[in-house]
Amino acid sequence: MARGCSTMDVVQSGHPLPFRRLHLLDLPEELLVRILGVVDLNCIATCSKVCHRFAQLIGQTTELRYRLELALTGMVDGPPSAIPKRDRLAALLAYRKAWKSGQHPFQVMRRPEHEMLFRTTSAGPFSILWERERWIMHLYRAPSIFCGIPEKLMVFDFRRHGFEGLRLVKSEFGIDFEQSLLWCTPVVVEEAARIRECRLFHHLDDHSAPYPFSAQPSYRVQLPPGLSSRTMTAHMFRLHGDLLLLVGRSQELDQKVVTVWNWKTGVIVWTFSGVFTAEPYIISSTRIVVVNELRMTFHLFAIDPNRRAHAPLTTIDECLFVLEPPELCDSEGAMYCVEQIAFQPPAVFPDCSPLFCRDPALSVLAVDFSIGYDDPEPGTSSPWDNYLLLVPIQTLLASYDLIATSAPAPGRSVGGRVVRWAEWGPTGTRIVRLDRLSYMASVIGAQCAIVRRQPMRHWLFDVYVVEVFPLAHKASFRLSRDPLGKCPKGHIDISRVLDEDRELESCWREPVRAEHPCMVTHTRIDLRCYGLTAGGGFHGDIGLSHDGLVYSDCRMTH
Repeated sequence: MARGCSTMDVVQSGHPLPFRRLHLLDLPEELLVRILGVVDLNCIATCSKVCHRFAQLIGQTTELRYRLELALTGMVDGPPSAIPKRDRLAALLAYRKAWKSGQHPFQVMRRPEHEMLFRTTSAGPFSILWERERWIMHLYRAPSIFCGIPEKLMVFDFRRHGFEGLRLVKSEFGIDFEQSLLWCTPVVVEEAARIRECRLFHHLDDHSAPYPFSAQPSYRVQLPPGLSSRTMTAHMFRLHGDLLLLVGRSQELDQKVVTVWNWKTGVIVWTFSGVFTAEPYIISSTRIVVVNELRMTFHLFAIDPNRRAHAPLTTIDECLFVLEPPELCDSEGAMYCVEQIAFQPPAVFPDCSPLFCRDPALSVLAVDFSIGYDDPEPGTSSPWDNYLLLVPIQTLLASYDLIATSAPAPGRSVGGRVVRWAEWGPTGTRIVRLDRLSYMASVIGAQCAIVRRQPMRHWLFDVYVVEVFPLAHKASFRLSRDPLGKCPKGHIDISRVLDEDRELESCWREPVRAEHPCMVTHTRIDLRCYGLTAGGGFHGDIGLSHDGLVYSDCRMTH
C-alpha cells in the first residue's frame, strides 16, 4: 500500500489490498510475552538464542526468565509465599553463577566419632546426636544457602514407647518432612531370633507419639513358606510416600525377600522373592524396579498402592519387561560387578517455604559398577574398568509405553519382554567413565556427586557433580580444571561427557552410546581452608546438600 493512502480509499477504488507478510516480531511485546508464556521450556530456551530481541524480551520478563532458569538448573518453583518472583529469580541466578564458576556452597558439620551419626539424604544433610544414657535423639537439619530452607532441631525421646533396653540400629532411620514422619528400626528378640522391624513416629509431636495415620505399630518382612525369621541375617528399609519397602536377606538360602506395605492401610501391596543379588527401588507410586547386580539388568514391576487385600508372592519372571545393559566384549571371563546403587528423590518441606527446590520428576537411578576380567589381556594396566550409569526414572517409566505400542515378538506378550540396550539406552541414559581414585559419593534428585581424592594430599578433593535432565545441554559449559583421570582413547571421562556422539569401546562388544543431556560442574575443596587439620588424617564424607556440598568431619572431640 502506498504511503498516504488509507484502507478506505483502496476499498472504494475497487482495487484489492496489496499482500503484506506479517512477521512474528511485528507483534506487540505484550502479545509475544503471552505466546512465550504458554509454550514449552525447550522452545523458550531456543527462542532466547534466535535473535537479540527475543533474548532481550525473555531476559527482561521476570516470569519467563524465572521459568527458563528453573528448567536450566533442574529446579521447580517453591510453594506460594510473600517472596516475589523477582527475589526468587535473583537467588536462583546466584545459585547458578556459583555452581558455574566452581564456587559451590560448602558446609562443614563436625561430629563426635561415637555419639553422632551423620547422613546426607533426600531431606538434605542432617545429623543425629544420640544420648545413650537418656535414650534421647537430637536431629539437626542444616540450613540451605540459596533456596531458603532454614535449620531445624528436633528432639525425640524413645523412653516413652518402651524402647529402653532394645537395640536401636542407628544406621537405619529416615525422616519425611512432608508427612512429619520419623521411622527407625529397633531389634526385637522373639523365639531366640533377632528380628528387625520398622516403627513410625510423628516427629513434630512434643511427646513423640506414634504416627497417627499408621495402620499398625510396627512392620516386618512378610516371609514366604519355608523361611523363618532365623534365616534373615539383614534387613533394609526405604520409605516412598505411603509405601514402606522392607528387604530381608537369607545368606543360607541365597535368597532375598521384599515386602512393600501401604502403612496407612496396613495392606501388603507387593511382595517378592528372588535371587540374593536383586536390589529393589520404588520409583513411583505404581512402579518398582529390581536391579540384578550380577547381570546389570533392570526389571520393572507394577504395584497397586490401593489394594484392599494382601498381594500374592511375585517372582522375577512376572515383571513388565527387562532392560538389558550394553553387551560385554567376547573375551571369556568378563563380568559385571555392581559396587553401589543410589536413588534419592528430593524431599518436600511443608514446614518452610523454600524459594525453589530440585524437581522430583528428574530423579536418577545411579549405578556404580565395574567390568572385570578373570584373565586380563597382556599389557593392560588393570583388569577392571569402572563406570557410572545414570538412568532417569522418566526413562524407566516411559519405556513401558514405548514397548506397549510396539509390536511384540510372535507368540510373546509385552509382559516380560527383554529390551536390548539399543532400544532404550542410547538416548535415555548417561555413562561416565571413572578412574581408580574416584567414587560416587552422593545422589539427590538428578544430581550425582563424584569425588576424587588427590594422592598423598588427603585434605584436597576434586568434586564433580553430574546433573542429568532434559535441558542440561542448553545450560552446559566447559570445565575449568582437569578431568577425573586419563582414560584410554575412546572412553568417556568426566570432562568430556558433554561431547556428542562419544562412544565407549574397549570392553564392550560394540561401540556404546549414551547421549541423554547432562551437565557437569566441578570444584576443588581444600579442607585446610575450613579450619580442619590433618592431625590423625581426615575422616569424613562429602555429600550433596540442599543447594551445595557438605563435609561431615568424623573425629573424637574433647
